[in-house]
Amino acid sequence: MPPTGGRLDATNVVNAGVCAIASINLDHTEVLGGSLTEIATEKAGIIKPGSVVVSSPQPDEAARVIEAVCLERSAGLVRVGGDVTWEGLGFDNGGQLLNVKGRLDSYRLSLPLLGRYQLENAAVAAAVLEVLAEKGFGVSRGSIISGLEQVSWPGRFQILGHNPLIVADGAHNPASARELRRSLEHYLEGCCRYAHRGKPFKPAILVFGISWDKDIAGIVPELHPFFDRVIATRSHHPRSMAVASVASEFGRYGIEARTEETVPGALSLAQEIAGKQGFICITGSLFVVGEAIEYLTGAV
Repeated sequence: MPPTGGRLDATNVVNAGVCAIASINLDHTEVLGGSLTEIATEKAGIIKPGSVVVSSPQPDEAARVIEAVCLERSAGLVRVGGDVTWEGLGFDNGGQLLNVKGRLDSYRLSLPLLGRYQLENAAVAAAVLEVLAEKGFGVSRGSIISGLEQVSWPGRFQILGHNPLIVADGAHNPASARELRRSLEHYLEGCCRYAHRGKPFKPAILVFGISWDKDIAGIVPELHPFFDRVIATRSHHPRSMAVASVASEFGRYGIEARTEETVPGALSLAQEIAGKQGFICITGSLFVVGEAIEYLTGAV
């Protein structure tokens, strides 16, 4: 398995004048290291001398590593959440509104993505674009606004259907599962208030499949309290975890998960159980989400 997004990543051959480091969590530990400090050290390998680093909000251990490497390599550091801030202004089925206060200007953005974590990602993107503008790349305020209005990110809090409501999100580590749960709470509360006549989506069904090398023990407790029913499944990818093993992990919490060997089979069962008033979330693996998108829309 190749390194992902760090010192030995293939993209690191580019001598970029600006780089972005997303929030660092425990993932790809077999490659990047088993602690936040080790992972941050690998991620900080992309920082070039004299460059500018845009960093998402980080755990203290990761922030200290990034700051130290920036100092060592005479790199500038822009902290999103400090130097650049954002404020969510609401959402609908098509996306969400936010204000980003950058170092150069402020931006009212209409982002065609759902998920609370996408607000932070949009602020990071705006911060990177401001650095490029400072470096003479001709990035205008208007182009930042219009560019983010056209962004597309399949498989991240993507609405794939209504009646029942179907959401797909490739959350595959405990931190992203936690953010998914928070986004679901936020989104469904708003939908019930404004679009669903105050009625809850019932039942809430989780369709879950994951790769064998992911931290399923850390993901399941983040998600299971939110759902009424669980269907364990797997993708066609050779790294996919056996459905019996997935179901067994939910069984540790007293949840009897149904099992389906294919994603289409799991979705068909979920739709049957959900009826028109229910809610279905497909997550755990980008491979599972990709097959769900293909099945439900005919495209990936």
